[in-house]
Amino acid sequence: MAGGFGTRLGPLTAGLPNPLVPTGNLTFPKLQPAFDGMAAAMRILAMTAGLDMRLHQPARAVSKSHVRRGEVLCPDGRKGAVMQRGAAILDADRSCVHVVVESTDGERARLPVEEFPDRTAAWRKEEA
Repeated sequence: MAGGFGTRLGPLTAGLPNPLVPTGNLTFPKLQPAFDGMAAAMRILAMTAGLDMRLHQPARAVSKSHVRRGEVLCPDGRKGAVMQRGAAILDADRSCVHVVVESTDGERARLPVEEFPDRTAAWRKEEA
């Protein structure tokens, strides 16, 4: 989405249905596949307005987060066992599982991702 007055494209789209819903100074698509995310955004805006805060103030109070991601090759028939034991995320399209670690410390986020292939090696090889 882009801001503006619609002077350039407005005449071309004047006869089409408007896919956007104006909400104060914000505009959201009418069809929102992540409706819970949009509802959460509106709730955060309402809470900051009720506290007479600007949006950047509570955002600055949150600690910086380090996210590390990795993937491990895994036969399709063993993905469930790895997921149950190792908190991995399945990949529906490829023969692998994903691991995502988040921490306030970059080193603490990095180590589990690097250790995950070794920790899950036996689980990935077991017979079903």
